[in-house]
Amino acid sequence: MASEMPEVSIIIPVYNAEAYLPECIAALKAQTLTDFEAVFVDDGSADSSLKLLEKAALREKRIRVISSEHKNAGAARNRGLKEARGKYISFLDVDDGYDPCLLQKSSELLDCTGADIVVFQFRELRNDGTLYCRSGFQQEWLDERQQLDPRKCPERALLFGGASVWNKMYRTRMLRENHLCFDEIDLYNDVTFVLRANLAAKKIVYLNDWLYTYRYNRPRSLSEGRGENYLLVKNALDSFVSQTLDMDPAVINIARAHFLIKTVLVDIGDYRQKQAEDFYMYCRQYLRETRFETKRIAAFYPQLNIMICVFRHLSFRIIRILDALGLMKYLRKCIHGRKELWK
Repeated sequence: MASEMPEVSIIIPVYNAEAYLPECIAALKAQTLTDFEAVFVDDGSADSSLKLLEKAALREKRIRVISSEHKNAGAARNRGLKEARGKYISFLDVDDGYDPCLLQKSSELLDCTGADIVVFQFRELRNDGTLYCRSGFQQEWLDERQQLDPRKCPERALLFGGASVWNKMYRTRMLRENHLCFDEIDLYNDVTFVLRANLAAKKIVYLNDWLYTYRYNRPRSLSEGRGENYLLVKNALDSFVSQTLDMDPAVINIARAHFLIKTVLVDIGDYRQKQAEDFYMYCRQYLRETRFETKRIAAFYPQLNIMICVFRHLSFRIIRILDALGLMKYLRKCIHGRKELWK
C-alpha cells in the first residue's frame, strides 16, 4: 500500500484502453519500487475501461481512479498532476511497456543527485512490429558529473530528452513551484510542459538504461492520428513561445527549428498529402525568415545547422522524390538515432 506521501505518483491517462489495462496493471505490480501510487485518469472512455479500473482499485490500494468527461490527453494529465501526492512524478501511457526497475532506478538517481529531472532511454514499437532503439539525450552535452545545468546552457536543456514526458521522472516540488501544466489539446500537449520544465530545473540527470517501450499510434489512443495531425505542433510551439517571452530569442528559435524539423522527419507518414506539403512550406518559410546564430548552434548541435540549411533550400517536390526512393526513412534513422532492433 502506498504511503500518505508515496515516493512516486504515476499519472496514467486512459481513453478506450480496456484491451491494455490488464497488462498495464501487471507491469505496475511488477515494479521493484513498491511505494508508489498509480493515478489513472479516465477521460470519458466509451468502453469498459472505467469499470475495469474501479475493480482493480478495490483489489490494489495503490491504484487511484479519477473519472472525468471526455476532453483530451492534456486535460487528463493536468487532473492527475493536481491529485498526485508523490515526491516524484512519472507519466506513463496505458498501452506502453515499462521495465520493472523504471521507478526504482529513476527515483534513486533523483534522490542521490538532488536533480529535478531524470531522463532515460526508450524503445519505439511500430504497428508493423518493428522495434526501434531511441536515445533520449546527447551524452556529450553532460558535464564531468554526467549532469546538465540548464542555467549554463538553456539551448541544450531545451533539446535534451525530447518533448515527451514518459521518458522522464520529475521532482513534484519543482513542477508546482513553477506552476507547470499541460496544454489541453489532444496531440503535442506535452511539448510546452517539457520545454518549460527543462528550463525550470536546476539540474537534469540521465539514466543510460532502456526503461520504456512506447507504442506509436495504437488505434483509439489519446495520441491517435499523430501522423495525420502534425500541423498541431505549430500550436504547441506557439504556446511555448507565448509563455517564455522573457527568454533569449536565439534560444527560442533553436527550439522551434529543432521541433519543426523533427516533425517533418518523424511524424509525417505520407508525404503525398496536401497537409504534408502545407506543413513543410510553413516550416521552410520559418527557417528562411529566421536569423539563426549558426556558430552558437554548431558549438553543440552541428546536425541542426545542417538540417536548417537543407530544409531552407529543398523543395517539397524533392522531399516526395526522396520519400519515394526510401531515402526519407534512411534520413530519419541517421538524424534521430533510430536503430532497428528486430522485425
